[in-house]
Amino acid sequence: MANQKGQHRITLLSKLTFAPEARSAEGNPPIIEGRFRYFWDTFKRNNNYLMLANLFLLIFFLPLIVALVLPNVFGGMEGLSYFLKKTTKLPYYMSNIGIGISQGQDVLAGRLAILEAYHFYLLICACALPFTSFGLAGMFHIAIKFIWQDSFIYKKDSYGNHVPRIVKEFFIGVKNNWLQYLIVMTAFALIFAGVASSFVFFIRQYWQGLAGGGEWVLIIFASIIALFPILLLIYMLPMIPMYKLPLISKFKNSFLLIITMLVPSLFIAAISAVPFLLSALLGGFLKVIIIALILVFGGGFYSVMWCNFVQFHAEKIITPVYEANKNKGKKKKKNK
Repeated sequence: MANQKGQHRITLLSKLTFAPEARSAEGNPPIIEGRFRYFWDTFKRNNNYLMLANLFLLIFFLPLIVALVLPNVFGGMEGLSYFLKKTTKLPYYMSNIGIGISQGQDVLAGRLAILEAYHFYLLICACALPFTSFGLAGMFHIAIKFIWQDSFIYKKDSYGNHVPRIVKEFFIGVKNNWLQYLIVMTAFALIFAGVASSFVFFIRQYWQGLAGGGEWVLIIFASIIALFPILLLIYMLPMIPMYKLPLISKFKNSFLLIITMLVPSLFIAAISAVPFLLSALLGGFLKVIIIALILVFGGGFYSVMWCNFVQFHAEKIITPVYEANKNKGKKKKKNK
């Protein structure tokens, strides 16, 4: 059984599109021992440059940030539901209690109104996601160059030291890769909107006692669908600047690597989710600290971590096979 699984895995990996990494520097790549330690050392050593790139990333994330804080403007999701319903007078929910109290609004109707506010909120977030593609193009271009230890455009400081021109490199990444990132993030936004709508529809039906077999099948299917795009982003975002390949080839490679490396992919996704889960579960001062850390360091942290993770697979699988095929081609030409 183990043999069959191994053969199936090799068969899938043989379907990858093998290509050289799009490094600008010639020569041998760095020898990397211990990928986690290498990631952490790279992140710490280049943190100042990554924070500068992160500032420009946040500019393109502004629409999403505005969408995320939107409920706070209205005093929470309940206040947003009143705004959407154009309610000027707060509803009265304590109906049929005591003597002489007037009829109030049904509690279920109020819950459904708040649910619609959540639906609106999630759709607004989905609409903001494509705008992030331009910032991601610049951020991941810089992150993969740090992982590769590739050459940057430099300037000399007052002491004669070479300092990477991070801003220029950021916009080179935007110029070279914005279209592929825009396609990927637009597709992700559409899937996010579809999954969110499915969950809202299920909850609405469930609260009204109308959830049947079809609704349960829908929510299970939506839950499965929700996981795959997240795993796909972990591979696709670093792979776009890594290879000069058509987007469909990068998608195929990402899909095959997810299937064959499912456990490591789920592990890196779980690690990535921890700060966001903590910010959702904690409150008060701790929540503010976690959100601040995500805003200041998040772009550099996630881009370097995901680039390190994907480049590991490139180093162990894609690049060796490409080099072997290239050497075979050279031998055949010599024999002729």
